Amino acid sequence: AQAIIAQEVKESVSTWAMTADPLRSDSKPPRRRPRRTAPQLRLPQSLLVKFLNDGYGYDDASVTSAVEGGNAEFTRRHLVDALDFYGVAYEIGRLHGVYVPCMYDLLLRRVLCHSMLGNLEQALQETNLAFELLPNSATLQL
Repeated sequence: AQAIIAQEVKESVSTWAMTADPLRSDSKPPRRRPRRTAPQLRLPQSLLVKFLNDGYGYDDASVTSAVEGGNAEFTRRHLVDALDFYGVAYEIGRLHGVYVPCMYDLLLRRVLCHSMLGNLEQALQETNLAFELLPNSATLQL
């Protein structure tokens, strides 16, 4: 998985190097435009249905509750449960009303959980989703 990540980084750097003008000192990688909608996660819909059946809805309070649940599970190092809560919060937020910085933050929390679990390919896929949301974010480019 690390070889896949290294290869994708190498390809993106080489693509930028081919398009950059070596005579100009101010040449930068091309800037992408952020998405207006959040992409859907590959999340079992049963998680969302269970959360909604527990009395929550498509509102800000439900997103907040799911994030707080994810934070609590992350603190206890129950990373799979934290992934589920963050995924539910993302999907409710995506369907309720997209606030890109919140969606981006939830994706980064999921990337961290995947990385800690050793799911590097899934972490890379969700990193790419976060990159689509805020392509010029400094934290993602680190």
